Amino acid sequence: MATEQTAITRATFDEVILPVYAPADFIPVKGKGSRVWDQQGKEYIDFAGGIAVTALGHCHPALVEALKSQGGNLMAYQQRFYQRTGVASGT
Repeated sequence: MATEQTAITRATFDEVILPVYAPADFIPVKGKGSRVWDQQGKEYIDFAGGIAVTALGHCHPALVEALKSQGGNLMAYQQRFYQRTGVASGT
């Protein structure tokens, strides 16, 4: 399952990533729903995903489409700014 793009080692990870916490012993390369897969294709249940991942899962088609749509307009901003999509989703 590993490709040139995803074939990184734990040593490389440890060399370039700030050690804020102890990462898992595997490197996920694919995610879907509550599951992730490592470079060898081994499947894991993601109990520790990033912000919103645990609630929304990885790569849900509706979420992917929403990100693609919004990504063409405005990707990230601080809450110091008013924004149309935030107001629209709350009404």
